[in-house]
Amino acid sequence: MFRNFLIIGFVVAALSITIARGSLFFNIRVKIYRKSKFFGSLVGCTYCLSHWFAVLVILIYNPTIVQVYPVVDFVFHVFLVVGSSALITGIILSLPPFKNEDVPVLIQEKLKTYEEEAIVLRDGLSKARKLIDVLTPPTDLTKQ
Repeated sequence: MFRNFLIIGFVVAALSITIARGSLFFNIRVKIYRKSKFFGSLVGCTYCLSHWFAVLVILIYNPTIVQVYPVVDFVFHVFLVVGSSALITGIILSLPPFKNEDVPVLIQEKLKTYEEEAIVLRDGLSKARKLIDVLTPPTDLTKQ
């Protein structure tokens, strides 16, 4: 019975870490962060994601330890999975590949790079417009 919750905790932890920390989803997290800093922060948070994944997994598999009231049971089981997932995530993120990795800082650095590229492109476009103005002879529209 508890073994099932431990397995589900591992699944939820793996999903949360993959979405919140994995390089595969980095650009998606940046896009979400650009649209909404609130939701971008949630997608970059393993603990926050574990709640949503726990709800999803409990709804799909419906494991039970206690059976008192359906709503109470559901909330109890979700937080049991979230707790085990948080413990597993903490252990995994303390390992060398993940240690000292700050996801919000990485996203902000990527956004800064995008902003710098946008400034360069804007300046280039401004110079191109000035060059076109210089090279294009003025037309007198009143003579037509």
